[in-house]
Amino acid sequence: MSQFASPEPVTLTDQGTLNSTIAILERSFDLSADGYLCKTRDLYQVLLKAAAHRTTIEATCNDSPGAPDSNTVRGYLKQQLTPEHMRALEQDCNRALSQKWPHWLWTQPLEIALDLHDECYYGDYAEGDPACWVHKAEKRNGTRHFYRCATLAIVRKQIRLTLAVVFVHPDAALVEVVKTLVNYVRKRGLRLGCLYADKGFCSIAVLNYLCQHTRLSVILAVPRKGAKQGVLSLCRGRSSYFTTYTFHSGKQACTVELAVVRSYTKHKTHRRRATWLVYALIRVQDTLTHIRQRYRARFGIDTGYRLMERVRARTCSQNPALRFFLMGLALILVNVWVCLRCAVGWRPDTAALHAALERFTLEQMARFLIRAVESHYGVVKEIELSKL
Repeated sequence: MSQFASPEPVTLTDQGTLNSTIAILERSFDLSADGYLCKTRDLYQVLLKAAAHRTTIEATCNDSPGAPDSNTVRGYLKQQLTPEHMRALEQDCNRALSQKWPHWLWTQPLEIALDLHDECYYGDYAEGDPACWVHKAEKRNGTRHFYRCATLAIVRKQIRLTLAVVFVHPDAALVEVVKTLVNYVRKRGLRLGCLYADKGFCSIAVLNYLCQHTRLSVILAVPRKGAKQGVLSLCRGRSSYFTTYTFHSGKQACTVELAVVRSYTKHKTHRRRATWLVYALIRVQDTLTHIRQRYRARFGIDTGYRLMERVRARTCSQNPALRFFLMGLALILVNVWVCLRCAVGWRPDTAALHAALERFTLEQMARFLIRAVESHYGVVKEIELSKL
């Protein structure tokens, strides 16, 4: 007879998913409500259904007969989510992100990706106001105005786990954003191995900080510009190579090793064309081919942002704290989903693991949350139309 008993089947229910998610939020945030018809749990249930449906608080309350009024919910949120407490809200979001992390995060140095993410904003704002968090950037999706956050995420196959988030003010220095993100992760006791960052972080201040104040291995994409004496002048020849380059900006300078990689673009109708990719290297010893392959894994963080958009509630509010809270809530929901997948999908054999992971998708978790909330509040099944 075998010494090991067969594993107990793990069952995940819609109500269990809702309860575990609300428990994480209640431990991490200080939101509260003590009204006659609206309690603290009501706030979280309305917010979670709005996020799972990708709709507004107004639409969620109108579709839930037993839910509190949308003005009541927004009143509690407006009272407690204010721009003056933005950094406290950021810390609460990071506390929630770190809940239920898989145990293997602490067993090895992690490869992490650093990125900026913008959410479109179409409303009015007071330019120059310190309480304004709207960024101006290149036009896309019909606007030049955005709310911006920076995230650190793990780079691992089938895993999209956000380790830390920072809400970025327009006046914030990029190097301070990087410092804050790294410190958030270090406080959790995680060991960081290699950091991948896109060209938006290529500045002398950031490079000096990573060189002098961290022990991280870094692969950072470098923009190709400056035809005569800049990085673009290095993109010559017929093969890839390593070189040393000094960045200058006023009185500041930083010397780093560069990997100048010759690559090819592919297109269905055109012949392939040669292109150049430039990476700044800090404490990296690898071949040119492997450096490019390793950096390609960084684009998995964009998948994490697409997942975030599937569970982000919408709002027309000009309150930056509410907007960032909804962004943070979406990141938290994706993390909860990843952790639940690890719990549900754990089996001794790999085939059962993959089958369980495919069965519990993010859409399935969103439907679980919607059903659990609707079982409590009900749904609108008929509307009485006025006679013409």
